[in-house]
Amino acid sequence: YMGKGMLRTMVDSLVVHERMITTRAQSLELKRYAERVVRIAKKGRHPDMLRLNKIFRSQCACNRAVEILAPRYKNTNGGFVRITDLGQRKGDAARMARIEYIGNEKEIKEQEEKKEATTKRGYPTFWEFSINIAREEMKYTNNAINITKAKILEAKKPENSATKYGVYSAQKYTEICKRTLQILEDNCLLYTSPSPRDATLSRMPSSA
Repeated sequence: YMGKGMLRTMVDSLVVHERMITTRAQSLELKRYAERVVRIAKKGRHPDMLRLNKIFRSQCACNRAVEILAPRYKNTNGGFVRITDLGQRKGDAARMARIEYIGNEKEIKEQEEKKEATTKRGYPTFWEFSINIAREEMKYTNNAINITKAKILEAKKPENSATKYGVYSAQKYTEICKRTLQILEDNCLLYTSPSPRDATLSRMPSSA
């Protein structure tokens, strides 16, 4: 539990800096007041300004709430504050958390720096790397499908004898190639379908 004086001080600090680290319990209690001052500031009426002056200890925090936070969230009805769990603190093992206003300057700057670092490094992100692998697998599968279709057409030719395919006859070899073709087409469908599960189910024969 936090007293009113401590709570007002922490709300002041959060509005001015838009980010702070505290215990998990304090951040949950602070979140209610941090979002309340934004709702009051968004109304913009004179009685609401008087209420903000009673909540804040400093005029700087009151001005930031009206001039910066209220315009930022004018099209948003709630969810102005984010709480991120940071694990336990050494010593007393208290759960720590970072509480911040969404879209603050520090967050935007960190995202830009991370993006610039990725661009300078030249390495692809995890998802870009996964997409490239999927494309290569798709290319290989399509090539294998074409080769298998060519083998089926060749096996169907009447001039091909059974000795050409070893222990298999031309008909048996055709059946093997058709099963291989079915597997390759299923794999190809998994890459192109938005849901692998739906793709698999769509290839299964109906119970009727």
